[in-house]
Amino acid sequence: MCEIELNFLDTAINYSKTCCMRIGPRCAISCANISTRDGRTLSWVSELRYLGILIVKSRNFKCSLSNAKCNFYRAVNGIFSRIINFASEEVIIELITRKCMPILLYSLESCQLSNGDLHSLDFTYNRMCMKLFKSSNIELIKEYRGYSLILKVVLIFLVLQIKINIVIRDFWICKVDIFVAFIVIETLHVTV
Repeated sequence: MCEIELNFLDTAINYSKTCCMRIGPRCAISCANISTRDGRTLSWVSELRYLGILIVKSRNFKCSLSNAKCNFYRAVNGIFSRIINFASEEVIIELITRKCMPILLYSLESCQLSNGDLHSLDFTYNRMCMKLFKSSNIELIKEYRGYSLILKVVLIFLVLQIKINIVIRDFWICKVDIFVAFIVIETLHVTV
């Protein structure tokens, strides 16, 4: 049925990129093969990439963070290899925040992440800080992050997901950046 409609629109299925995946309570049950009109079968997969997000087969919609973390570490190591010996920590932190954090958080606001996933992302950032500050003491890293105003990944994700809007003078709505949103969250005493 879909193939007929696609042919009517003068488009075709790219068989090398098209696959099937089941998400829901019956995800573990194997399905019958889907065949096209010309006899090709579409493969069933346990994970697929869609718009840069790795979606995995699960009872609920779930994204895999392993690829995002791997790409984040690759970008951070690229920065470290070039400037770690002669740039200050502040410059490196700023570069990583501007260039590498978007890689780690790319389009994750569309996913429902568990607390474990959020802590895993925060741990990824902590590991980068441990390498930068040459310390494996997590309490010391938390202090450095506090002094450097490095937000927890959980808070950044919260801001991205909620897309905080502040109403100014009852009529004007403006979106705020992460630092102002952090102050608002701290003012409201929201615990994460």
